[in-house]
Amino acid sequence: MKPRLLPRDHRADLGTGFIVGPTLLEHGAGDGPLKGVAFAAKDLFDVAGERTGAGSPEWLQEAQPAVYHSSAVAGLLGAGADLWGKTITDELAFSLAGTNVHYGTPCNPRAPGRIPGGSSAGSAVAVATGTVPLALGTDTAGSTRVPASYCGIIGFRPTFGRISLAGTVPLAPSFDTVGIFADSIRVLSGALTALLAPRQEEGEGSTSVKRLILSLDLFGKADSRVSDAVLEAVYRFAKQRGLMLEHGELLGPAAVDACRDAFRARQLSEVWQTHGDWISGRRPNFGPGVAARFAMAKTAPRVEDATFVGQRRRLEAVITALLGEDAILVFPATGGPAPLLDLDDDEKERVRTANFALNSPASLGGVPQLVLPLAEVDGLPVGVAFLGRAGDDERLIEFARCHVD
Repeated sequence: MKPRLLPRDHRADLGTGFIVGPTLLEHGAGDGPLKGVAFAAKDLFDVAGERTGAGSPEWLQEAQPAVYHSSAVAGLLGAGADLWGKTITDELAFSLAGTNVHYGTPCNPRAPGRIPGGSSAGSAVAVATGTVPLALGTDTAGSTRVPASYCGIIGFRPTFGRISLAGTVPLAPSFDTVGIFADSIRVLSGALTALLAPRQEEGEGSTSVKRLILSLDLFGKADSRVSDAVLEAVYRFAKQRGLMLEHGELLGPAAVDACRDAFRARQLSEVWQTHGDWISGRRPNFGPGVAARFAMAKTAPRVEDATFVGQRRRLEAVITALLGEDAILVFPATGGPAPLLDLDDDEKERVRTANFALNSPASLGGVPQLVLPLAEVDGLPVGVAFLGRAGDDERLIEFARCHVD
């Protein structure tokens, strides 16, 4: 294949979130279920004939044109979707902000002057602006769920391992997943049909959702105005659709913090195992926040596999027991609406801590989470998170198909 090598430089399209494009790179194949649907891919996914930059000019400089499409890109093309370009990411995907000192910060169309969320910022903005109805991101600690909440769009993190990450730049492999942004449940459903591997147990997750469990311990990690707005939105949603509402807790407030800390410890351990050799040899010019996080990863103690596997299995068992056959856990997707671009360091840390607490259960437990744009605070979008058991991906989408307009 002759490399296209479309030009990319520091003039990224911040209005639409693209680093390459928007321009048609490849038509989808045949008459698949996504025929004619335009999509974009975060610049962590290989696109044949293009170099993958991972948000870093130094990484891009060393990259060779990809020989093959990543598995996720190939899957959407095979379902008929048309690839329209690659989108901006935080450097090596190690941020929840959506800012990039080299290429700029994509403009959040729902919250001007505020961050879009990251690290899949460009993909979220591409969908939120209506440039494409579908975009691929990744999600390790919330890199799809946070920008979906901040930009007021649909976001989905699948069960760990159900969508192949072949041909994608990793961050922390025990947590990394493909993430999907869409402008409708119909488009999201088509993408997941194309990408999800079959469930290991036939029939798992087939029971319809009848109950929504409000996770009060997770509500407590969000700003009070956000909690109130999400509660109001969920009460209205459940009443209109005839769903039962229950109050409950996933873990309890202190255990939610412990879950966050356990996730963070293993993530830092894996991040340095993944990228430490390259960083030590190349000494890339990271932005200050990303540089500080990689410095933390360098000195973080190793979390042994047995410890991590035990943590994941225990949390997955708690989620399975709580939800049973017919329930979904509900809570705010983020601790607040999108923060201002010029937020000071102390406030950034508060925001990051809250978002880690809210997003760590799905990441550590390896379970799926859907974010829907159902709430607002002062005219700014806040996503509502719906969390299911491991393997419940289809059930979450079927729930959304039945109940979301």
